[in-house]
Amino acid sequence: GLGDAGVQAKWRFHDNAAGWSMGLKPSVTLPTGRAERGMGNGRPTAAVVLVSSLEAGGWNWLVNGGYVFNGNRVGQRRHLWLASTAALYTLSERWTLAAELTATRNAEDTGPRATKTSVVGLLWHVSQDTDLDMGWRRSVGGKPVQNTLGVGLTVRW
Repeated sequence: GLGDAGVQAKWRFHDNAAGWSMGLKPSVTLPTGRAERGMGNGRPTAAVVLVSSLEAGGWNWLVNGGYVFNGNRVGQRRHLWLASTAALYTLSERWTLAAELTATRNAEDTGPRATKTSVVGLLWHVSQDTDLDMGWRRSVGGKPVQNTLGVGLTVRW
């Protein structure tokens, strides 16, 4: 079934001629999934992430860090951290290949203190303001291994 829905925005507050930029990415997750079926946590969540990017040639390197307030009804931790790094390579004007490694504080009190995932994805730049993407995410270093296929839409204005 479908889980909770999320809304994100990004504000780029620094950009220089050397290809380095920084921004803030606030997000809110709305409790649209059915928590009793494990398809959400029953409460809204909020996050803010500091985003840093360096572009050189066809490559883009990202480093991010942030905080998540995990409002929930299922007994999870409420204060979480996250960190990630990603590399993107522009294949053509319309296509970009991406790979990412992420670590987050585990929302569950049991199990490992942090969860780690890797993502491989492909972005299709439909227009200057619209991207569609598809990616495969796999948990790293924990059991059981989880695999997720995801799709996304980015609209810029």
